[in-house]
Amino acid sequence: YAKARAGALHGFTGTGNDYQPPAGCELTIDTSARSVPDATDEIERMLARTGILFDELVDLAANI
Repeated sequence: YAKARAGALHGFTGTGNDYQPPAGCELTIDTSARSVPDATDEIERMLARTGILFDELVDLAANI
């Protein structure tokens, strides 16, 4: 970040560019109104629903 702020890295993410929210998000979580466990449960449900995360992995992770 120091190099980016000094101008050595142009267009570096997080410095000098306005935030552009993504269009058509698959999931949006308002973390100001939800607990971390609740938010992570919602992420797991979305990943399982879309086939990215398989139920077997969720069960395995829950038992660690």
